[in-house]
Amino acid sequence: MKSKEITPFEATHPGTVLLDELAAREISQKDFANQIAVSPTYLNEVIKGKRSISVDFALLLEKSLGIDADYWMRFQTQYDIDQARLKAKNVERLARITTKKTKRFKGTNV
Repeated sequence: MKSKEITPFEATHPGTVLLDELAAREISQKDFANQIAVSPTYLNEVIKGKRSISVDFALLLEKSLGIDADYWMRFQTQYDIDQARLKAKNVERLARITTKKTKRFKGTNV
């Protein structure tokens, strides 16, 4: 089953959501970095989209913010996919690919 692909104009990094979450909770980046035992520089790079959210980092976010690690990982994966779709070279390659229906042989479900 093929779902409709919607490519955003700009991909949203999960760090943007993390920044919003910290602001809503009135937690500074420095305090949060200390709370989860990462360097403030590392946290800031995630927030600015310079670093990806790793599985380990997602677990820290889950424990400290109560937002499932799965959520952060799905968001990161979707960001990566959106970024790839937005790259000019990939847009050109994908446009050249034509989909062909596969032949079904009588009596099979293949």
